[in-house]
Amino acid sequence: MDEASPLGVYLVKSGSKGDRLLFRYPYAVDTESDTHANRRRTNPYSLILNEDPSNITRARSCSEISDKNLVLITDKALSNLFATKSELCNRKFELKVNDVRFVGHPVQLCSKRETSTFLMFNVVFALKANASHDIVNFYHDFTHKIAIALSSEENRCNYLSFELKIMLRAHDDTVAMPEDIGESPYYLILKRSQLARDLQRAYNELHSSGSVQLHINRWINVSFCLPHKVHRLQLARSCVKAEAIQKCLTQLRPYHALLLLVDPRELVESLPTDASSALVRLIHTASPMRSLVQLAADTDLTLRQVFQLSAHLVYWAKATIIYPLCESNCYVLAPNAPTNIKSPVHERFAEMFPGVSLPAFMSKFSLPTSLSQLNDPMDLKNERKQLLQILVWMLQERILMQLHTYVYLVPTEQPTNGYLGSRPYVSEPHLIHRPATSQSDFSGSVPSEDSMIGSPSQSSQSSKCGSDEDLSPAESDGRFALSWDEKEAVARVPAYRNLEDRKLFLRLCPRFKGKDHLEEIMYYENVRRSNLLALLDKFREVLFTVQHEDPTIAVFYS
Repeated sequence: MDEASPLGVYLVKSGSKGDRLLFRYPYAVDTESDTHANRRRTNPYSLILNEDPSNITRARSCSEISDKNLVLITDKALSNLFATKSELCNRKFELKVNDVRFVGHPVQLCSKRETSTFLMFNVVFALKANASHDIVNFYHDFTHKIAIALSSEENRCNYLSFELKIMLRAHDDTVAMPEDIGESPYYLILKRSQLARDLQRAYNELHSSGSVQLHINRWINVSFCLPHKVHRLQLARSCVKAEAIQKCLTQLRPYHALLLLVDPRELVESLPTDASSALVRLIHTASPMRSLVQLAADTDLTLRQVFQLSAHLVYWAKATIIYPLCESNCYVLAPNAPTNIKSPVHERFAEMFPGVSLPAFMSKFSLPTSLSQLNDPMDLKNERKQLLQILVWMLQERILMQLHTYVYLVPTEQPTNGYLGSRPYVSEPHLIHRPATSQSDFSGSVPSEDSMIGSPSQSSQSSKCGSDEDLSPAESDGRFALSWDEKEAVARVPAYRNLEDRKLFLRLCPRFKGKDHLEEIMYYENVRRSNLLALLDKFREVLFTVQHEDPTIAVFYS
């Protein structure tokens, strides 16, 4: 059991008749697992060696908390722990006992009804004591949401009082039963109380998926997402920290695209009945080939709204952020790609694409490969469509990751036999590869990159020489930001004598520090890819390029 899963959920009330534990779940021990564990007998004559890894694992598992240990704690002991005084109500409740940490939000009620016999209630979740501070805070937020919903329904229609009476009556009925029956009161409570079933459902869904959708009294929606659990299950990898997800959401850019990880129809059906129509419209319109700017225009929403709705879907692990599909995109196998042929991913792929081999398709991306390189002029339109569908599916499964090109300005040494305007001898091969001049057959289904970045002004390829007086303030700033060695190295490049090339280079120079990839430079500087690649090729003596993943979304591949 991971640290994000709860060990139990409890409901305690306190009033004029004292405090009492009304509901707990789980309330019984799994007898089958216990019987199976008891069958395994250890050799009483064996020696326990501290250096033996198996003994360390055995000792560690014995010290871990289990559901059985919590079930053995009496109801009275739990009610004494959770029924707080009025001074501790309406704030975070956190209590650590041995290997268990209890988290809740006790609420003191100010009921106007004289018939009310309870003054406070507390919904508590039990977690492992080593649960991170983030996870504890998320569980506190969840109990706070439940407390607000129950308080609101109590003031509106006396809902909580009604449910607590049902639970108290079930406890009394169990006491009145013959001793040979031995039925648990919590079994009866689950049959009779809707609130108890909601708490049971919350516990089970937090275990299975990490997200909960409750409908308290069929009136108030309580939604909760534990990102540590949701993204871990989605990626089938180690726990993803909420801080990393929040950092990713703050790095959303207009040129990004939204890739849904679930079926759009199923996602819309899972939304609450009062869900925003803008969110539904966004889900139906989202496409891996549309940037967020295009998505805002197609859905008649502001870019800010699209950012907020997209961040909401990414947070709930219903979508992820990618760069829009285009011919120049470069992909490679992710570090944790499931290469084992017995992996469940291969079974899902066979169901989605019968007759296609996933290992054979994955082998195409052993080295960084662009979409244009996968194109075969002899392929039919249906085959190209299936190729894009497979690519999208592999991105959804995190099998592939995109590589971006980052540029560094690296000054070279001054040649010994040259002068300031001479072209130095460069022995290394070209670092920038021009794309194929022929139009790829993907153009019918994948948009060109120029259409996604707008209509930047074309820079004329003039061969006239100009002076520094013709430079704009931004270009002058880029020039003065260079060090003396960088200025000398750049001035030795023959293309620097061309006014248009010099103006464009100095304008882009602040972005040649390895922090901005080509797509980001293209968007913010309004430059076409062909012009940018031509500039990098002209200044290849002082520019160095590397390819790696975007750090913004690298958290989903770690």
